[in-house]
Amino acid sequence: VTLTTQTPSPPSGAYTINSAAATAGTNFASFTDAANALNLNGVSGPVTFAVMGGPYTEQFLLGQINGSSATNTIVVNGGGHTIQFASANTNQRAVVQLNGTDYTTINNLVIDATGGGNTSGTYGYGVLLTNTADNDRITNNIINADITATSSNFVGIVVSGSTSSNTTSGNSASSLLVEGNTVNGGYYGISFYGNTTTLNMGNIVRNNTVRDFYFYGIYSGYQDGAQFIGNDISRPLRTNGSSFYGIYVFGASLGLAIEKNRIHDTFAGNPTSTSSVYGIYLSVGTVRNNNDIVNNVFYNLSGSGTQYLIYNLGSTLSRIYNNTITSDDQTNVSSSTAVVYGIYNSGATVDVANNVVSITRSGTGTKYGLYYTTATTTSNYNDIFVPAGNVGYYNAAFATLANWKTANGNAFDANSVSTDPVFAGASTGNLTPSNVLLNNTGTPLARVTDDITGATRGALPDMGAYEFTPVATDVTPVSLVGPAAGTACYSGAEPIIVQIRNGGTATLGFATATATVTVVATPPTGAATTFTTTVNTGTLTSGATLNVTLPGTLNMTALGTYSFAVTATVVGDQNPGNNALTPAPTRTVVAPAAGVLSPAATTICISGTAALTLTGSANGNLQYQSSPSATGTFTDIAGATSAALTTPVITTTTYYRVRTTCNATTVYSNVSAITVSNPLVATTNTPLTICAGSTATLTATTSAGSTARFYSAATGGTALTSTTVGSYTTPALTASTTYYAAAVSGGQENVGKPSTNGADGTNTTGGLYFTATGPTTIVNVTVYRTANAAAGTATVYLLPGSTTSTTAALATTTVTVPANTTAAVSPTVLTLNFAVPAAGSYTLYLGAATPSLIRDYSTLVTPATAFPYTSPNGVISITDGSLVGYYYFFYNWQIGSDCVSATRTPIVVNVTPAPTATLTAAPQPNGSVLLTATAVAVSSTEP
Repeated sequence: VTLTTQTPSPPSGAYTINSAAATAGTNFASFTDAANALNLNGVSGPVTFAVMGGPYTEQFLLGQINGSSATNTIVVNGGGHTIQFASANTNQRAVVQLNGTDYTTINNLVIDATGGGNTSGTYGYGVLLTNTADNDRITNNIINADITATSSNFVGIVVSGSTSSNTTSGNSASSLLVEGNTVNGGYYGISFYGNTTTLNMGNIVRNNTVRDFYFYGIYSGYQDGAQFIGNDISRPLRTNGSSFYGIYVFGASLGLAIEKNRIHDTFAGNPTSTSSVYGIYLSVGTVRNNNDIVNNVFYNLSGSGTQYLIYNLGSTLSRIYNNTITSDDQTNVSSSTAVVYGIYNSGATVDVANNVVSITRSGTGTKYGLYYTTATTTSNYNDIFVPAGNVGYYNAAFATLANWKTANGNAFDANSVSTDPVFAGASTGNLTPSNVLLNNTGTPLARVTDDITGATRGALPDMGAYEFTPVATDVTPVSLVGPAAGTACYSGAEPIIVQIRNGGTATLGFATATATVTVVATPPTGAATTFTTTVNTGTLTSGATLNVTLPGTLNMTALGTYSFAVTATVVGDQNPGNNALTPAPTRTVVAPAAGVLSPAATTICISGTAALTLTGSANGNLQYQSSPSATGTFTDIAGATSAALTTPVITTTTYYRVRTTCNATTVYSNVSAITVSNPLVATTNTPLTICAGSTATLTATTSAGSTARFYSAATGGTALTSTTVGSYTTPALTASTTYYAAAVSGGQENVGKPSTNGADGTNTTGGLYFTATGPTTIVNVTVYRTANAAAGTATVYLLPGSTTSTTAALATTTVTVPANTTAAVSPTVLTLNFAVPAAGSYTLYLGAATPSLIRDYSTLVTPATAFPYTSPNGVISITDGSLVGYYYFFYNWQIGSDCVSATRTPIVVNVTPAPTATLTAAPQPNGSVLLTATAVAVSSTEP
């Protein structure tokens, strides 16, 4: 065997990587050859590689390189050339890997982890740093990690303790600079996972563009002193993104600077997505050094899901300063469950100052400018503009700034404002305010010395990410006042009204500085119409507004969407950038929808009222109508133009409907039949005559659909018990007595969930909210007990309104609940006889129970959340539980509604005393006595 020794020749100086030439001298034909030279030989001085030619389909895998240092650095200048690779090896996932490699710069390469083909490999990391790869630089590269991939196997830049996972703890990299790169695609754009015991130190992610990731833009944990500064994070093209996390920070990280980042276009490739948006997500727990979120901007926040734009989840010592947030998507159609949170904080000792939060997003979802769950939040000098939502939340929602200032013992936002910032160009990312009212309204903060552009913050700083200086002369359109928003039905002569604001510092005198307001209205079809006017009289002080009515009107009877291009200028205008109202307002005309009138049918007693409700009607003006016939003629009810109506007192059966009209289009709801019950006593068998000590049978005939009920008093009292319908047999009488007959109509029905699922748990308090369309009685309900439950009691309340407070209870009873002697869930009927007095909202509430009773909250075959439960005649509708979605305790309600004749008809029973014999005695001669008896005749009408 012959052994050949080779003396290492550590590279030093300038080299090329050029596939057009062989590996020799100062050239390497491939990245692999260059990596082998470095890994085997180390370096003896600074080394640079200039890349030429390509593309190179291979990996660049570097390990620990002997001789590298702060002086002996390794620099790869890619010159915009491409290295690409599609990996199938779980332990070599990266195109460029620095495994313990120090003082190395990867600059200006195109790094393609998809391999350059139409389909990716199994794995695709652009760049991986692991195993204490310290003091490295990843700069100015284009890194592609697949903009369609949904697997976490694809990441742009990875710092991890493993070559086969991006989320393994380890001393992976410290003092790393990631700067000026464009990262496209991946499950994560950039992923840093430090050491769970000894944090990675001093890493910087600066001025990168991170686009079209599946889930996380920047994902970072277990970092000390990391900086995320000046990055642009968006999803402009991805069509299959999940929830959007712009910057996600976790794992006891501290001393962070999240600063001057631009987070935008969250679902531009999939604008109807209902997935959530988390702009900046901070969840690091209790830390010893401040984590700062400063000078960031958020805009073009598309999609129809919930938005948490700055989300601080329990992280202490956070400082949230000078950020600008605008959620203004007017195409959003989110439901009520898609909430917007401008700044959400649940961490202790958090300072929120100098932020601008503007939420004007459309849709029905609730909106919160600020949402705090901790009293130790410091919040002040913010602009919180949420015109159709809530300025803040702390234990409750506060719609206005004035009310919000009273929250938490007047601790929040004493010096804050709530005004439209009027951004110079939010859709293009220019969130410079032009509202002069915001000028110099912030407070000086030692942490914030400049703005997002690098402009110096002065002694009187501005709120938000941008410093701005308003000009002297400026006018800007604020809103389209007419045609008004909030409706879908417009007339044939809609006035055009525009609100303008003096955006300058000087008072405008329109006699010398004429303002011109123009509106170009484009209908759904046909030519646009231009409206214009000049304002040449009067003055407008700095920051003040003026409504300007333009000459002419617009016919808006045609269905469809109308758009309005609104501009306002003034002579000498020094800020033409805010002369157009953006986005251009739209108004949409939609055909009216009739809706459903409920109850469809119900019965009330004579001289009663009924509560009617119309649901689902839209896009028109409402008018209730009534008729004595189901087929009409119907006539308008004066003043009945809203969705709910309590009828006047009615004495005959009446039919109701609702007309919805928009211009020439009219639609009608279903007809609701309100049947009036007027039971009458027709005849009785009065008077009756009986012998003393006999009983009498009372009878009465009543009007159709009713039965007789008998009483011992003309008014009040309870009905006498009878076993035979339509008659009553008195007890044995010894004196004449008057009884009374009344006619009664009505009946009983059931409402509510018929029975329990039986496996959803128990409780001792809770209730069901319900509405009633008129008086009724809750006769009884069924409750359920667990197997082998002991005997006990239940205290039940009837409460007015949707409440659980028993202080104003309408009725209450405590009933005995017998023991359940079976090994299965068992029902018990509780008799209540609660009188619901009139139409309205109520609560049936369990105030206490021993033992606890079964309630439901399930999505099993018979779900507990199938609210509302409405009785067949519509008298009662159970709308929800006192805790949303829970069905509490009371099953299979039996309810009744009786109508009783206005007066009771007397039935007289005359009682004839028993006959008395008279005896006379006459003595006889023989000593006997002759008795003579005289009898009185009597008669009876009873057989």
